[in-house]
Amino acid sequence: MDLLGGWIVFGLAGIVQMSRLRQGDPTVAVGVELDVIASVVIGGGSLNGGEGSILGSMIGALVMAFLRNGCQLMGWPNYIQEIIIGVIIVVAVAVDRLRAVRMAKADKWEPGRPGSG
Repeated sequence: MDLLGGWIVFGLAGIVQMSRLRQGDPTVAVGVELDVIASVVIGGGSLNGGEGSILGSMIGALVMAFLRNGCQLMGWPNYIQEIIIGVIIVVAVAVDRLRAVRMAKADKWEPGRPGSG
């Protein structure tokens, strides 16, 4: 069932692309992979998998759109934009790892047990 939903969404994306460009071009979204990964990581998704939400990914995509648009309006070169997005991904992954370590420590801690604190 998950694959069917994915296929439907991919088909709709193809229709939207066709309506905008009036042609089908498989190379239109080349280079967007970094933005997609950054959107999901900013939205709270873990690179290890199993975590995250649709709402978080949507918020991450909105943040990425603001970042891209702001960089374009500032007139920064494309390589500077990629560096900024890369730094944001590294910071988001570091925050995710710190959160995971804290959660693991909190799970191991049991009140009243010797050596647990």
